[in-house]
Amino acid sequence: MRTVERKRELPFRETGGPTRAATRDFEVYFSTARAASYAITVRLGRPQRQRLLAFADYAKPSEVVEDVLACLDDFGGGRVEELHRRIKDEAYFNNFAALAKKLSPDGERVRTVGFTSVKGDEKHVVTLTGPPTSVWKPRVESGTKVEYIGRIRAADETSKKRSHPVFRVETDAGVVSPPIRVAPGLLQDVVKPFWGELVKVIASKPKKGGPNMIEIESIEGQAAQNSDADTGTEVA
Repeated sequence: MRTVERKRELPFRETGGPTRAATRDFEVYFSTARAASYAITVRLGRPQRQRLLAFADYAKPSEVVEDVLACLDDFGGGRVEELHRRIKDEAYFNNFAALAKKLSPDGERVRTVGFTSVKGDEKHVVTLTGPPTSVWKPRVESGTKVEYIGRIRAADETSKKRSHPVFRVETDAGVVSPPIRVAPGLLQDVVKPFWGELVKVIASKPKKGGPNMIEIESIEGQAAQNSDADTGTEVA
């Protein structure tokens, strides 16, 4: 639904779910994976009652699907500028790139992830054939890289004192990290899904100001070491 909201030129939604105004003429249907296959089918359609309404014509389901595939194709090809041309808003761009990274194969357990759209007799296939290339790594401002290990316990999307959302992690011993800044578009769909899990956060820490998140990953079930979340552990 992020693409639907973007196509409708709605501000990026940092909190809550899609509004009725954003999704009033779209419905999403999922099928279960077929036997001996990881493939699932996703259908994006328009309710019959909406098809005759004029306001429903400016963002058709087929256009949304093709937009997603075109953006995935740019992502897989490492075409950063082309993706920026399609997604001009910073928050929507950050969000799409981060979610596309999560969809990408790791190159070991999964080597290929494919997407196919079918419209009548026409097929459009996009394939991600490896891990994201280095061009999609966040730009790191000058400063020291630090590592925080803990569980996400607090997040602030609307702080008037900060230009970006922030969150904190807390160790099992109760040590809380400083506020970790997040780029626009990442808190809701990238950080919050790890809520309550043991995570490792890599951040850049400038000489002035708080840390800025570079990467986050779950380490639930793994042995947690160097988990001083109060000061952060410096990494190379």
